[in-house]
Amino acid sequence: MAPPAVQGVQVPNSKVPGYSAIYRNALFPEKLQPYETSEVTTLFESFERSVRDGPKHDCLGHREYSKATGEWGPYVWQTYEQIHKRRSDFGSGVLQLFEQFAKVSISFLIPLILYPRTYSFLSFSLYCCRVFSVEVNMS
Repeated sequence: MAPPAVQGVQVPNSKVPGYSAIYRNALFPEKLQPYETSEVTTLFESFERSVRDGPKHDCLGHREYSKATGEWGPYVWQTYEQIHKRRSDFGSGVLQLFEQFAKVSISFLIPLILYPRTYSFLSFSLYCCRVFSVEVNMS
């Protein structure tokens, strides 16, 4: 099923100086919709359901840029199953680094500095940190 041509509509009178307007799902522009199911009420639950229901589906992709040709390559996708495993590995590694080198449990606020090459890696890293309760300051 193809997505609708217009996916979001502007909420009337929602734009204020210095900020964008508020947008809603084009299928339900009049009001916010309740949760899709009772089993999914958080981003974490939504991701876990996607892993369960479509582990081989595309989840996170990026495109490599060729300096030689000056062109972007095709999207390279990772599946929900791959991201799920990477999330566990990444989060466990961060916790181990805190405990091994900082000699603290994760309950302490320790700065974690990330230098991602791509937005997809930034998104992935932030998601991992949130799942493992690692505080991330984006200032």
